[in-house]
Amino acid sequence: MTDRTNFTRAEWLLLADAPLAAAAAVALAEEGGGHQEAAATISGWREAAREYGTSPLIASLAAEMDPEDRALDEPPRPAPPAPPGFDAICDEAVDLCVRAVELLEASAPADLDDYKAFVMHIVNRVATASGGGLFGGERVSPTERSVIREIAAALRFRG
Repeated sequence: MTDRTNFTRAEWLLLADAPLAAAAAVALAEEGGGHQEAAATISGWREAAREYGTSPLIASLAAEMDPEDRALDEPPRPAPPAPPGFDAICDEAVDLCVRAVELLEASAPADLDDYKAFVMHIVNRVATASGGGLFGGERVSPTERSVIREIAAALRFRG
C-alpha cells in the first residue's frame, strides 16, 4: 500500500503541490474568476479524491493534503519581492508535474495513472469554473486549453 510513509516530507509536498500549481496555472490563464477558480480547485481536489480514491496513494494524499485544510494549517509565507508572472507560474507547474511523475515512476508505478488522472481532473474542473459558455462564449478558452495541454504533456497523460 502506497501512502505518506513511502515518501519523504519533500516528496509528499511535491505530490501535493504539483496539482495545485497546475490548477493555478490554468486559473491564471485568463483574467477574472479568482474566487470561482479557487473554489473549483478545492472542489476538484475533493471530487478527484472520490473518483480516484481506490488508489491508496490518492486517498492518503487527498485526505492529508486537502488544499483548504493546508491553507488553515500552514503558517503564512512571506510575500515574494515581486509576484511571479504567468509564464513563470506555468513553468513551475510543468516542472512540478514532471518531477512528480518521475518520483512515482521510481517509487509507486502502480499509482501513476491514478495520480495523472487526479491532476487532470483538478485542472479541467478549474478550467470550466468561470468560462463563458452561457451566451455562446467558449467554456474553456484557447489559453486555458494550451495550459492544460502543457500540463498533460508534463504528466505524459493519455486520457
